[in-house]
Order: sequence, then C-alpha cells, then structure tokens
Amino acid sequence: RHIEAQEVRSDHPDGRVVLRVKEAEVDLELADVWHGRLSFERAVARGGFMLLSIDPDDRLSFEAAVDAPNKPGEPSVPTAGLHYAMRNMRAENLELAIKLGDMFDYRIVDVNGVVTVQRIDTPGTQVLLTDIRGRVQQEIAGAHVRIKQLDGKITGKARQVADLRATLRIGDGDLKAHVGYFDRSKNKLELRVLKKDGVAANTMTWLLEAVAGFSSDIRVE
Repeated sequence: RHIEAQEVRSDHPDGRVVLRVKEAEVDLELADVWHGRLSFERAVARGGFMLLSIDPDDRLSFEAAVDAPNKPGEPSVPTAGLHYAMRNMRAENLELAIKLGDMFDYRIVDVNGVVTVQRIDTPGTQVLLTDIRGRVQQEIAGAHVRIKQLDGKITGKARQVADLRATLRIGDGDLKAHVGYFDRSKNKLELRVLKKDGVAANTMTWLLEAVAGFSSDIRVE
C-alpha cells in the first residue's frame, strides 16, 4: 500500500513530458484500486516538473497522457481511459508550467504546496491547487514576482477552465488577484485585482489596465 519510487515519468502522446518526479512516496487507497481506479490517500513528490496545459480537444494534457487511444494513431477517447483521485499530493521543490493559451503561459519554480488531480465524476480532469508557493520564472512588467499563496482549480472539458486566487509579492509590495473564467471558445481571460500595495504592484496594475484597453480578450476589474 505504501510505495516509494524514483524518476516517475508520464509522457503525452505527442512526446511532451507532462509529469516527472525525482522522488515519490505514495499511500494507495486500496478500496478504489479494487474498483479499477487509481487513488491516493496522500503522496509526496520531491523535485521534478508538472505541465498544466489545455489540448485542442479541451482536455488537460495530463488527461491525454493517461487515456488510452481509440486505435493506434487516433486521438484518445475523452470518456475512456483511467479514472483517478490523486489526493493530497504534497509538492516539494517542483517546477510547474501553466499554459492556458497564448495569453497565460508561465513557469513557477521552487513550488511547494498541495496538488490534487482527479477524474472520477467530472467530464474532464480537475486539478486543485492549495497553498501553492513559489517564484514566477519570467519577469512580469519588468518585476520579479513571488507567489506567497495560490489556491484554485484548473479543469479540462469545461467552459470555466481556470479559477485561481493568489497573493503575489511584487518588488516591495503585495498584490491580491483573482484570475478566472478562461473561456477557450472565446479566448477570454478575466483578472480582478482585489488589493494592491507598493509601487511595483501599482505599476503592474496600471500596465494590465493599459493592455486591457487595447484587447477585448482581457478584462481587468
């Protein structure tokens, strides 16, 4: 029931690495295993990489990696494949790539927090992020950004793909924001700034509002 492993890897059918864990400890939920589901009571992932992106068929890339194709060379069947509830996976020093279209493509390094990946009674895979902390690799508006806390979910096969709330450390100030309602059919991204403090945070908010003024795809409240 307790498994320890090294160099765990899951690849997308197109060759992309979707998940790579250097060291993992897993406590299986045996009751679900007997029903043909892969379920964790808890897990620890130390070091590695996880990709959260949306495929052209609206599924998360992770889901495509674990679903069985209909026939060799054909796309995977959205309703087939493995059903799972990988609960309470504690990430330690992971790298997280989040790509939700051309407008939202970031890498977060030194990630610590709790991740749950499940597909039991939902139309697609749902990823829950709890108390995620880390550092955004790219500079945003010329500023280094650290994630003090991020909570939310990313869901495949749903109109609302992302619903994220975060407290960011930007320069010497903080910014609280809600990113959500990314509608792939309309390529829409909404950002609500809940609270801002500090010169860098105010500057970034001003730049986002300026960008939104030239794009109907981004709304800043």
